[in-house]
Amino acid sequence: MEAEALVSEIENTEKAYEENQQQNSRMLDQLTESDESTTQLMLERIRAKKLETLLREEKHAMMERLAKLEEKSTLQQNLLQKYETKARLLQEQSNKLNEEVRLVMMMIENQKKATREASQSQAELKSRLDELQVTCSDLKKKYDESVSLLEKDVYKANRLEEEKITLKRKIDHLSLSNSKNESSLEEELKTCKQMIRCSVCNERNKDTVIVKCFHVFCRACIKRNLEIRHRKCPGCNKPFGDNDVHSIFLL
Repeated sequence: MEAEALVSEIENTEKAYEENQQQNSRMLDQLTESDESTTQLMLERIRAKKLETLLREEKHAMMERLAKLEEKSTLQQNLLQKYETKARLLQEQSNKLNEEVRLVMMMIENQKKATREASQSQAELKSRLDELQVTCSDLKKKYDESVSLLEKDVYKANRLEEEKITLKRKIDHLSLSNSKNESSLEEELKTCKQMIRCSVCNERNKDTVIVKCFHVFCRACIKRNLEIRHRKCPGCNKPFGDNDVHSIFLL
């Protein structure tokens, strides 16, 4: 009965998660049409979500097999409970890929130990776990490569991360509220556009950073300040020179 309750709880959680996932995907598609920069971030997030969905499907299949072995081993039952706990943590921390990989690897190691102690009927489960380990290793390599690239431009990464967190919160808020409509979504998109618009001219997008203070404006506004020899940051009035101006790519 306890195993059936656990399986039922997992199925309900999966169903709610898939519904939220579908709604998030629709919102992500709409955000993609308005902002190419935001699209890059959300595509990375969608890929991570797809991988997470695959892992969760793998988990569901393993949970069904483990439930059949409950009567044969008390150890298998304990492992099932641990697996449920790890799965919930994985769902709550889906934006932390490194932690996600660590938890999955831990579950794989525990599952391998249980597989060695199980009967021949667990051969198929072990094969699936091996495949999952390879998938997690590939995911970790991709994550390490992404981190290496992001470290080359700290300011850009921080800004993008802030925007991602802001969008994530907005998406989560929209997911939990069925009363939101297209009008509110358009307002959110307008806010996102405003975040990347030059605060001086309020017309062009930000594409130039002053490295002395890391404030970002459009190239035309910075160039105009250089030409009239008013070489102070429009945001904080900190002096800067030609060598302190660099291009960035937010779109």
